[in-house]
Amino acid sequence: MKSDISDTVRITMLEIGQLVLNNGDPDLLLYGSAGSGKSWLAAQKVIIWALQYPDLPILVCRKYMPSLRITAMELIRTLLNKYQIPYKENKSEATITFRNGSRIYFRPLHKERKGEELTHIRSLNIGLAWIEEAVEITRSDYLEVKRRIREYRGQPGLQCILTFNPDVKTHWIYQYFWLGNKGTKIHMHYSLNPFLPDEFIRELEALKEVDEQLYKRFTKGEWGETTGQIYQNWRIVDKLPDLRDLQLDIGVDFGWENPSVALLIGRKERKMYIIDEVYQRYLTTDEFAQKIKDMIERWQVPRNITLYCDPSSPGSIQELYNHGLNAKPAERRQVMEGIRLCQGYKIYIYDKCENFKKEIRNYKFEQDKEGNILEKPVKAFDHAMDAMRYVVQSTGLRTLKPASSSIEDEEFQDYE
Repeated sequence: MKSDISDTVRITMLEIGQLVLNNGDPDLLLYGSAGSGKSWLAAQKVIIWALQYPDLPILVCRKYMPSLRITAMELIRTLLNKYQIPYKENKSEATITFRNGSRIYFRPLHKERKGEELTHIRSLNIGLAWIEEAVEITRSDYLEVKRRIREYRGQPGLQCILTFNPDVKTHWIYQYFWLGNKGTKIHMHYSLNPFLPDEFIRELEALKEVDEQLYKRFTKGEWGETTGQIYQNWRIVDKLPDLRDLQLDIGVDFGWENPSVALLIGRKERKMYIIDEVYQRYLTTDEFAQKIKDMIERWQVPRNITLYCDPSSPGSIQELYNHGLNAKPAERRQVMEGIRLCQGYKIYIYDKCENFKKEIRNYKFEQDKEGNILEKPVKAFDHAMDAMRYVVQSTGLRTLKPASSSIEDEEFQDYE
C-alpha cells in the first residue's frame, strides 16, 4: 500500500523493533523491565502503520485520560514532530489525523459511574488498538476494546497491542494470556535500550539488594508474587472535590540522585486526596522552590500553605523558607507510627500523579527468609510515601474540616 512516509524520514528503532513492527497477531504483548522501550516501540508501530495503511482507524487508550495525555499521547506527538511527519490535531476531540486519512483516537477506558458502559468508545470501529499500562485496566475493559477492533477495508482488524510492566501472577493478564496461552508475548529488558542514563540502570540493579520481588518485576521484567503491600486503602480518581472544603498541606522529601518530591495533599475527616506532585531528580533548591510555587499557583491555594519537610535536612528547609515558602520540619516520629496514621485514611489519588501511583503500588514490607511479613518497609519506592507521611505525622489527628455532602463516601473498588 502507498506509504505516507517520505524517503527522507529515518525512524531509529531498538534492535527488537522489526520483530514488533512485523508482528500481525491479534494480540501483541510488549512487557518487561522498566526503561526497556516498550511504549516507544508501540508508539512507533502506531505511527508507521497509520502511514502505511490509508484510512486506518486507531485507538490509543489508557485507564484515565490525564495519564493518557502525558504518556502515550505526548509520546506520539513528540515522535511525529521529531520525524517531521505532517498531521492535524484536534485537541478538543483528542484525535490526530494524517493526510492519507488514517486517524488516531485517544480515549480513556474508565467508567464515570459504577455500571456505566464505555460509551466513549462504543461508536468506534477500529483496525488497530494500543492499550498503554494495561495492568491498570480490567479484563472487561480489554474485551470492550477488542469488540471495537472489527475490520479494516473488509478484512479482520489488525491488532491489539498491550504494553506494561508485569504485576503479580494473580493479575487477570497473567491468568488470561499466560495460563490461557493467548497472544504473542515479547519480553523486553532494559539492556536492549542503549539510551538509558547510567543512574537509571544503577537504580534498577540496586533493587537486587533491596527486595527480590521488586527486582524480579522492575529489573528483570518478570511476573511476581503478591507480598506485603503497605497501603491497600486507596483508589485512583479523575475528579476532585472543591479544594476550599479541604485542609491543604504540602509534604516535601529532598533528593538529588533520588527525586525531590513535593505533594499537594487535601484532607477532610478520614479521606486524603493526593492532588498534585513535583517529582524530579537533580533539582537545585532554586528550581525545586520554583516548581513548588508553580504548583501552588496552578491550584490557586493559599501562598502561605505549610510545607512539612524531611526533618533531617534543616539546611534545605531553610533555603525553601528563604524563597518565601512556609517550610518547616516535619514532626519526628518512628516510620511505622507515621505509616499507621496514613493507613487510617482512605487515599484518593488524582490520576495525573503518575509517580505517586507507582510508589504506592510497590511500597511494601520486608519479609524474612521464611516469607513472614515484617513491620519494616522496604527501602524502595518511598520518596512520595515519605512526603505523604511527613504531612500526616506532623498534623496527627488534629481536627480537620467537617465532612459535607459534596464528597461522596464511595467504596473502594478493585482498579485491576
